[in-house]
Formats: sequence, C-alpha cells, structure tokens
Amino acid sequence: MDTWSRQEAVGEGLTATSPTKSEDLLAELPPELLQGAPLHLLMRRRGAFMKPPNKCRQCVSTQQTDCYAYFVSHDWATNRWLKYFSLLVHFNGVPAAVAALIAGIGLGLLITLGLVPHSSWMPFLAHLLPVLVLLFWQDIRRVVFQARMVFLDCACIPQGDDALKAQCIRGLVSFLNRSEKLIVLWSPRYFRRIWCAYEVAFFLQKNQAEQIIFVPVQLASIWFLNYLLALLTRTTLYFSEAIDIYGQSVAAYIGLVGGVLLLQQLTIWPAVYYAVTNLLQDVEELPQQLKQFNVDDAGCSCCTNHHRDPVTGEPVPCDRKLIYEVLERWFGPGQGTEDALARFNTHMRESLVMQVEQTSRPEILILKHGVVANCAACFPYLSADIVMTCDRINRQTRGVLLYPAGQLYIFLVVLCGMRVMVLIGQFGQHSACRHRAGTIAGQVALHAAYSFGMMLLWTSWAAVIDEYSYMPLSALCILLCFSAYVLAPLCRGSCGSCLTADRARKMASRGESVGLEHVVAGVKGCDNVYSEEHVMAGPDRQVKECECDKVYNEDLVEVIV
Repeated sequence: MDTWSRQEAVGEGLTATSPTKSEDLLAELPPELLQGAPLHLLMRRRGAFMKPPNKCRQCVSTQQTDCYAYFVSHDWATNRWLKYFSLLVHFNGVPAAVAALIAGIGLGLLITLGLVPHSSWMPFLAHLLPVLVLLFWQDIRRVVFQARMVFLDCACIPQGDDALKAQCIRGLVSFLNRSEKLIVLWSPRYFRRIWCAYEVAFFLQKNQAEQIIFVPVQLASIWFLNYLLALLTRTTLYFSEAIDIYGQSVAAYIGLVGGVLLLQQLTIWPAVYYAVTNLLQDVEELPQQLKQFNVDDAGCSCCTNHHRDPVTGEPVPCDRKLIYEVLERWFGPGQGTEDALARFNTHMRESLVMQVEQTSRPEILILKHGVVANCAACFPYLSADIVMTCDRINRQTRGVLLYPAGQLYIFLVVLCGMRVMVLIGQFGQHSACRHRAGTIAGQVALHAAYSFGMMLLWTSWAAVIDEYSYMPLSALCILLCFSAYVLAPLCRGSCGSCLTADRARKMASRGESVGLEHVVAGVKGCDNVYSEEHVMAGPDRQVKECECDKVYNEDLVEVIV
C-alpha cells in the first residue's frame, strides 16, 4: 500500500501529526475508524476507486466493520485501470465462464423445445449474461450471500480530516489484523516500496504466507485479448455455418476462416505475445527478486525527499525508522534492529519465495485465465450448436454427428491453443530482451502454424471421408487425449496434498489423533521422508519444510506435538 508513503501524506498536511514512535504503528484504532468498503460497491465504481487518495473516498461508500475478507495491497505507480481489471478478472472471471455455459445450454434447450423463437442472433443474446456477470457478479452474489468487506487504503481511510487520516495510517496494523487474506496487485515495482513490504511482513510474522494472493496486473490484458480472439474466431465459424459456406464451397470456407485467422495473427496476436512475454519475464524474476530481498533497499519517499515536506520544506519524521522499529518487535524482540531485519529478510527470502513459487507460477496463471476467457467467449455458441444438431437429427441429415464433433474439435483447438501460447511464450522469453521484435514475429509465426495446421487437418479429413464414416471422430479422440495432457497442470496441486494446520485442528477437535504419519501421508509423490527431526526442530524456526518443498507452519507442529 504505497499510498501512505510520504509522497501522498505530506500533500494532505500530515506532517504535524505523523507517527513519531513505533508504538504508533501498532496502535489499536477505535471501532468507528475501522471502515470497510463492500466489494460490490468497489467493483461498481470501475477504476474510480483507484484514483488518488483525495478523490477516491468521494465515490465509494464505506461502513464500520470488525473484519475484512480482503486487504488490497498495491503501489500507486501502476495504472489504475490495470489494477481494476485485474480485480475484475480475479473475482468475476470464473463466474462469467459458468454463466456463459448456463446461457448457452439454457437458450439452446429453450429454442429446441419451442419455448423461445429461433433467431440467428441467439448466440449474441447468450453473450449478454456472461458480460453482465463479469461486470456485476459481486452485486448478484450479494443477493444470496453477505457482502464481502474489503480494505482499500484510499476508500477506507478518511481523506477530509488530516488528524484522523494520520491516526489510521499509524494504526494500519488494526486493519491488517482483521483481514483474512492479503491480495497483492503485483507489478515489478511492488517490493521496491517499504510500505508494501510492511504489509506483507505482517502476514509473514503471523505465519500466514498461504493467505497472500499474488495477482499480477498484466494478467488482465492477456485475459481480455484472449477473450477477443476467441470471440472473433467463434463468430466467424458460426456465420460460416449459418450461411452454409462449407456446403457450397470448401475453398470459400477455408478462405473465409483462414483470412480471419491471418488477420488475427497480424493484429492481435503480436499484442498477446508481447504481454505474455513481459509477464513471464517479470514473474520469473519475482522469486529471484525475493531471494535477494533486502528491506534496506526498499524505497521510501520521505527518505527520497530528505525528510523534508516537498511543499513547505518543513522536516518530517522518517517512515523507514518507524517501520524498522515495528519489524524489530515482530522478528527479533530484544535482539537489536540489525538482527531483526536480517531475520525479516530471511523470512521473506524463504517462506514467501516458496509461497510465490507454488501459487504464482506464471505459466499456470496464464493458462488458467486463458482457459477461463476462452470458455466465457465460446460457451454462448452452445445455443446455436444445440439447435443445429437437433435440426440435423430431425431432418436425418447425413453426417449428423460430424457437426457437433466439429464444434467440439474447434473448442478443444482453442483451449489447447492456450497451452501452445504459454509454451511459445516461454520459448521466446529469454531471447526477447535482445531481439524483441524478431522474437514476437517468430512467436506469432509458430502460433499461426498451429492454428492453420489444426484447421486444415479437420477440414481436409472431413472433405475426403464419406459423410457416414466415423473416421473424423478419431481425430477428435486424439485431440481429447491431447487436451487432457496439455491442460493437466490446471488440475494438479502445487506439490501433492499437504496436511494443513486447519485440517489438523479439525482432526484434533474431533478427538482424532494427529501424528507424524499424517504429515508423511500428506506428502504424495515424494520419496523424501518428513522425519521427526524436522517436526521437532527448535522453536526458533517459524516455518518447517521437508525436502519436497512442503511447508508446515508453527500451528501444525504445535498440534502434532
């Protein structure tokens, strides 16, 4: 939350009331200052809630709360629209894909049963539901479930009263302590700000690294570009089927579809691979950045301004000194500032790096969001697929199974294309630093070869085989197996099924014995043994880990012992 670096604070007249001792940063706030913003209201305001602090509170209503579902941490140098769309995709992306599936199947069945008149525009009507869910899912969810409260600095901290504003900044721990999860809107500059490191440090000192959710802001652009590509491809195929171009001329069909694919390769795919390559490079550097983390290198605007108010020139207290004192209390009470900071640096380099590597693998993130975007774009066309398939069955058209098989083939090609996109992105991420334009051109050429190859494979096979033959279905079966293989990373856990502290507490509350055998049993697919020495390690260790990178926090060890 770089918001409260001195750059913004001094501009609001906080120099007179800035914190002067570490106790201030640990102060408990009165209940009336514990304001939260309902998530649905934040999302309803689009990017306005990421405006500068003095403008944000004017457009977001807050209410008193005693707990927060999410604490949103971000740096203010990152574009506010990127941060908004990242939250939109993170919270509403999967519900939008599910809504697209329901809309496509539901509308198709209604038309088939004669309850709704048939129209060529029905897939576009089906698109309305996922779009509305993507934009307003939090409002829809609120009808059934309780609204989720979020802490966002500029919305939940008073902007009109300088004294209250300074008090809330000093009592930031009160907000952190009541937050279940920390959402980090991550960009490469995030860990260069000391206030951002301070917020992460709070969750680390509570052994809650697993509650830190990294959301790279670059994912939003990749999501929407993939959605646009899938929408254009599926729309082209739908109209070609609606006017029966394939039945009139296979060459015309290939020309139309191939022309649209070529246009995509020349216009949209270069932007996709530019974004994918940048994200892969940035996230690949994140673990290394954390392994070399040093809190002394984190930026602090008060130090940049030489502890002077840039407007009045008056001296201001040093945020860095206050944060250092708090870190000393958390990570090394009674051992001196240097030792405490060293322990904090070590904690960041070890436990947080492991969490990032397990939950923020860039290829998995890109694959997951790419699949969700493609599902949201393709599922509404199920309405047309169901109607056309049923119509062919009623008319006893030849090759009745060939049409739905072809639509499934296209959908699987699109999904597998996400994995191909990631692999091609990884192929070019290291050479992109030296030859960016050439690398992107090569990536686009490889993807074009995949797209045209898969299109021609099915078209040529369907053209030369008898319409009653089931031979084209063998290509579909091969693609199904290939899809299961390339999409398997989405279904795998980060490293087996680890026994968590929550599960251990539940077992203990039911009177079941929780011993080392449960820990060992939780490490599947690992030949290493989580020995008793690991569990009984000294109390100074805040994180226990086995050789297969499993993390067991202090709470679990206490239950086991």
